[in-house]
This record gives sequence, C-alpha cells and structure tokens, in this order.
Amino acid sequence: MSSTRQRLRQIADNPRTSLHCVLGGTSIGCAGILTVYGAEKLLPSSAAQELVAAGGLLFIGAGTLMALRGYFGLSILRLFRLFDDSQH
Repeated sequence: MSSTRQRLRQIADNPRTSLHCVLGGTSIGCAGILTVYGAEKLLPSSAAQELVAAGGLLFIGAGTLMALRGYFGLSILRLFRLFDDSQH
C-alpha cells in the first residue's frame, strides 16, 4: 500500500481529530475576520491598519485550510475508505 493511501486512511479513521480541525479552523477563521473588521473600523488609515488586516487575512487563510482538512477527513476520505478495494 502506498504511503499516501495509508496516510489518507489514517486521517479517515480518526473522526475526532477531523472534527477538532473543523472547529479549530472555523475559530481561527472567525478570529481573522474579526481582526480584519476591527482594523477597518477601529484603526485610522495607515500602514499599521494594512499590516493588521494582512495578519487577519493570514488567519483567515490558515483557518480555511485547517477546516477543509477536517471536512475532508469527515466526509470525502470516509467515502474513500468505504470504496477502497485494496482491503479485499
């Protein structure tokens, strides 16, 4: 069995970790959205405002990737495991 297939199977077999990734990624993404919103509303137009907003965008991106990893672990990889023929 290839190492990639083995790794995907390992992710699919651990739904608790995948759920934690979804919830953690959503939380990080929401923190990023609040950071961008706060920079827009609370800080005067300046380079500092742009840097804070850029940091918020990084949080949004990281949270999105983390939540997607968890979503794939909970749904698509479970289907992959169900239809994987190498078990037989």
